[in-house]
Amino acid sequence: AQGNYIRFLDDDDYFYSHEAEQQLVRLDSAGHDISQGGVNLVDSKGNSINTLPSSICDADFTLSMLLPTRITLLCSFIFNRKSIQSASWDQERNYSQDVDFALSLAGERDYLALRHDGEVAAWVQHAADRISSSVSSAKHPQAWASILMKTHENLQKRHAFNDKRQEALTKGVWTCIHSSFMLSPIFWTKFINNSPEFIKSSSPPVVFFQRPTGKLVSPIIWEWLMLPHRYLRHHIRSAEQQQ
Repeated sequence: AQGNYIRFLDDDDYFYSHEAEQQLVRLDSAGHDISQGGVNLVDSKGNSINTLPSSICDADFTLSMLLPTRITLLCSFIFNRKSIQSASWDQERNYSQDVDFALSLAGERDYLALRHDGEVAAWVQHAADRISSSVSSAKHPQAWASILMKTHENLQKRHAFNDKRQEALTKGVWTCIHSSFMLSPIFWTKFINNSPEFIKSSSPPVVFFQRPTGKLVSPIIWEWLMLPHRYLRHHIRSAEQQQ
């Protein structure tokens, strides 16, 4: 690459030229390292299904990527080439590559990020072969949580893990656990047992766990107690969808 800025684009997605250009102009004017815009989920005919806004919550790129609200779709970003010229891809990873890349940047150094509120790209939803859909739904949250903990290690090494980032990472990890505990309870129980104390002593960012009842026992015990109900609800929904 020879230009001042870099974008990445998967071969089945595309940019909205006007908003993408405005994102570039604003980043160039601000002099920041990274900008993230929103992404529009569209069907194969270009009809809008949903919109994912930028997840940049302030200029702290690392904090924004640690939170469970992060969006790591590569088409949403534009990077200052010089800022990320030392970055690299884990070419052995065959899924969640975008999450790994964004969080590896977050752990590497403190980047200045700029939020762009327009939708800069379209993420096309289709039934054709794609890497992400070939992996079981249980594997993605497991990968995300492991990547988050790797980022934690990198932040610790460079003494950049502050209270706000700890709170964000804790929410990010527990969201992974709670969302997929039903799919792999043994994995998540071992994961929690091997986690740092600040993870063990926390709970999912869900209203129930903040109430007095939710604090009676540890979150991992509640996750186990909820399993029968969640399995039953899952089977009922599956039966309704088949009708």
